[in-house]
Amino acid sequence: MSLINNISIIFLSKGIVHVRPDKVVILTPFIENSHDIDAKRAKDAEKRALNRLFSEDPSIDRLRARIALARAKARLEVSPHKE
Repeated sequence: MSLINNISIIFLSKGIVHVRPDKVVILTPFIENSHDIDAKRAKDAEKRALNRLFSEDPSIDRLRARIALARAKARLEVSPHKE
């Protein structure tokens, strides 16, 4: 984990976080250190999601595209390697 002033900055797209005074418990299938996030890859994912959302193709799953867009934006938000 990356530590900034004793704060770990991580990304998780789903899961449960239980915060106690003495510890934090995270239950998630996947966790990513903020320094390991590839900002270019996240930006590309954001563009793909936006293209799907604004597509006129009726077969596009809009909910899935919105979820992908939110995930890409969240990854970009925590990444220290912003472009």
